[in-house]
Amino acid sequence: MKNHYHAVTHASSPLVLQNRRPTHRPTAGAETPLPPLTMPPSSSHSPLTSKQYYESMVKFLDAQKAAGINPYPHKFNVTMTISEFIGTYGGLDNGECLEDVLVSLAGRIMSKRPSSSKLLFYDLYGGGVKVQVVADTRSSELEAAEFSTLHSSVKCFDIVGVIGFPGKTKRGMLSIFPKSFVVLSHCLRVMPTRDQPSENVNLNKSQVWVPGNTRNPDLYLLNDEETRYSMRFLDLMWNDEAREVFKTRSKVITYMRKFLDNLNFLEVETPIMNMSRGGEASARSFVTHHNELNMKLCMRTAPDLYLKQLVVGGLDRVYEIGKQFSNKAIDQRHNPEFTTCKFYMAYSDYNDLMCLTEKMLSEMVKVLTGSFIIKCHSNDPDQEFIEIDFTPPFRRINVIDELEKFTQLSIPQDLASEEANKFLMDVCSKYDVKCQPPLTSARLLDKLVVHFLEETCLNPTFIMDYPEMIHPLAKCHRSKSGLTEYFKLFVNKNVLCNGCTEANDPMVQHRRFTDQLKDPQSDGGVAVLDETCTALEFGLPPSASWELGIDYLAMLVTDSRSIQEVVLFPAMKPLFEPSTDESDFGNENVELVKSIAKLNIPKGAILGNHDSWSTSKFSKKEKDGVQLQLEYLGEAHVGYDCFDFPPLKLSVVGGRPFSCGGDQLFRKKLITARYRVHNMEESAEQIYKAALQTPKENSIILLSHNGPRGLGSGKDDMCGIDWMPEAGDHGDPDLAQAILQLKETTSYNIPLVVFGHMHKELSCGGSRKMIAMDGETMYLNAAIVPRVKYPSSGGSIRAFTVVEFSGGKVVRVAETWVSILDDESSLEEEHLLFGSS
Repeated sequence: MKNHYHAVTHASSPLVLQNRRPTHRPTAGAETPLPPLTMPPSSSHSPLTSKQYYESMVKFLDAQKAAGINPYPHKFNVTMTISEFIGTYGGLDNGECLEDVLVSLAGRIMSKRPSSSKLLFYDLYGGGVKVQVVADTRSSELEAAEFSTLHSSVKCFDIVGVIGFPGKTKRGMLSIFPKSFVVLSHCLRVMPTRDQPSENVNLNKSQVWVPGNTRNPDLYLLNDEETRYSMRFLDLMWNDEAREVFKTRSKVITYMRKFLDNLNFLEVETPIMNMSRGGEASARSFVTHHNELNMKLCMRTAPDLYLKQLVVGGLDRVYEIGKQFSNKAIDQRHNPEFTTCKFYMAYSDYNDLMCLTEKMLSEMVKVLTGSFIIKCHSNDPDQEFIEIDFTPPFRRINVIDELEKFTQLSIPQDLASEEANKFLMDVCSKYDVKCQPPLTSARLLDKLVVHFLEETCLNPTFIMDYPEMIHPLAKCHRSKSGLTEYFKLFVNKNVLCNGCTEANDPMVQHRRFTDQLKDPQSDGGVAVLDETCTALEFGLPPSASWELGIDYLAMLVTDSRSIQEVVLFPAMKPLFEPSTDESDFGNENVELVKSIAKLNIPKGAILGNHDSWSTSKFSKKEKDGVQLQLEYLGEAHVGYDCFDFPPLKLSVVGGRPFSCGGDQLFRKKLITARYRVHNMEESAEQIYKAALQTPKENSIILLSHNGPRGLGSGKDDMCGIDWMPEAGDHGDPDLAQAILQLKETTSYNIPLVVFGHMHKELSCGGSRKMIAMDGETMYLNAAIVPRVKYPSSGGSIRAFTVVEFSGGKVVRVAETWVSILDDESSLEEEHLLFGSS
């Protein structure tokens, strides 16, 4: 088998390559090993598999029910919380017991330590604190045999109720000595966690985390991101800091409500489903259909339109804290549903809003942290953490004035002119500022603001007076032609909130709405346009509007590096599940890469953009996640390299690592430091040189994270942009250039170019084209998502893309699903993509 069966792994996407043998069909591959999971030490620890353990627990409960025992009691009276118990009886002397006092506690058993069949010690957890339970036959109401039977069936992670008296052991451990002990709810599953580290933030109580300080989730008892985000109950159960993060988020919202209520604002609720999604034209909404009304409805992207109507109606100060929805990317800063606070304030302007913002945020940070300064981890690998100072007043800079200072150029006043457009294109070219078409003045100017100004905004900074072409719905500046009274507040180089003086001229508003609806990225909304403009015709007083992203504010004060850390139940993109992802191992999931590297089969791999999730540039001071992944993979990582498979007479040549598609080098600093690649031309040359290492008798398989440019620009094309209305080609230009150069200057046979990244299922609905032919070369997109299914019967069903060769040509491609149950695997289903059955 070893002589003719090889696997090329495109990140976590298994691509099986084999020679064509008429008398032999390929067997299913084995399950990719996951990082080792262990149970904490307990008497319930068992060599059984997870499925066997679950089945044994179900049988145990069935036996209890058959014996007339209710394993899930309806009610248990609790007289105090564990925290109250500690506060009330923590002052007892060593060895002192209050046997005439009965207390009723409940919580989850997190540790069980039998001393004998007559004496057991438990740790009972609840509300983030624990107390010891000393179960002793001498204090129990049960006979010795009943006592032994009961406690032999109690397992770690069961929820129990205890009625007993408080006391301290001779060593001073506060405990409850139960007279009655009852299991209230059983844990039927094996708990996933990792081996306990030597220093764990959940165990070292001398370093209790408080808002405004740095955190390190890598030290959590349960630290696997996919498990923490998709099974949040386990995260909250195991990790004390996780609970504190969400308590802090709640305090942020509570503070904002109180602050606005004290300023006589009225909290309101406006429709979430609308005929138009509201917000900016570029916003993409989720669409549903109302059966009774037979009409399309959109999930809102902003609540502005209705809040504005309320101010017209005489509610001068209104605010709404609620969910908005965006059908765009999922990444460290974006979730499909997100929370904002939006308010409208009559008889105010954007100057009032900036003063209000300074007061609200500085006082909030002071209340939550005790200081105006918070600490966060830095995005710079050479800097461990940064300090952000919320001391008012915040810095204020004007867009045009500050850009002219940085560039030492005079920007034309008429930004709508062709002269201004050419000027801005020249400036972007001079400073290597990339901008995707269409190259409008608004887009070019916005890119310059990002490049020059936003990068300077570590401490809270207002960037204000944006040109009208960038924010057309704000009121024109009262003294600066072509500008608007609009601001954004940036903290740690990202926007936290924005505000403006509202445009209240109905004629101007109607014209701008109409222009916005002409935008190709707009999804309509004529009904709300008419409704809102009609309301304005009744008179909107001079007003200002303000919006803040609560998720990002929570990220700042809790030192959270992704929005998934502060959203209880974030949307889980398949990329976040390493074993199911078609194009990345995970968010620098070093443990998974390590386990894959140990697979005893020839393999090739290339790291994707999520594999450099947190590492933006090379650090000489310490090994980052990228360095560790590369070390574990060794020669199996083929980025800018060549790996030979002599028995197959094939060589795998890798494209650019960490590719994210498009015209720009993703993680440019990292690519430059590691591979001395500064631009697409140099990247193409690196791929070409790697291919020249191929033995002359071998055919070349090109393996890349993303596909090459030139495979079509439609949404359903192999590298087509499906997340923007105008679509486009998101392929890698360097890979396309290298392939062209190889075909023009060498005689190598290139039967296959394989890649992933661009999912088969389109975000706009439908499926992507997965195979294209160019002469003798096949282009294969292997990005089938999800790659793992979990049937109710147990186990998993995993996807492989199987490619068969004969005579140096691809003769068959199949999407193959393999069933994995414990240590057994079997072919579940197969879908032929190319060739004969």
